[in-house]
Amino acid sequence: MTESDDHEDDPADVARWLSEHRAHVAEYLHDEGVPHGPIAVEPAWHIAPHVSIWEVEDAGRPQWRGLWVICGDLPTDYIPAEGIEHAREAMRAFGARWIEAAGYMARGKSYPGMEIGTPSDWPTLVPLLTSRAQLLKEWANLGSLWGN
Repeated sequence: MTESDDHEDDPADVARWLSEHRAHVAEYLHDEGVPHGPIAVEPAWHIAPHVSIWEVEDAGRPQWRGLWVICGDLPTDYIPAEGIEHAREAMRAFGARWIEAAGYMARGKSYPGMEIGTPSDWPTLVPLLTSRAQLLKEWANLGSLWGN
């Protein structure tokens, strides 16, 4: 058990972790130049201190979900929320996107609309991205993580 795992059930530690991740989501979207509305106060789903998935309102339509954002011990990424109603579906979509991106990178090509490191980093990043994508797919299929 790691030190961070020792505190995963401490409400104060989880609240601090969630606050840090929410701030990270805001910073990431700003740095990426992604127009958006408010970020949900609480994540749609999380396993502290490992991963969180956040709903973000559409920039032009208040009260409408515009994006899903994932962050934690994996790459921070966002996807449009259109057609994705639940964090579990978003997790599957992130996993599928990352598998596809890793395939492009393994062939020495950039994945359209997504930058991950530099081509010289790809031999190291491809297996890491693939393993994170596989983990997301496994978690999305675990009913125990979703209350069913």
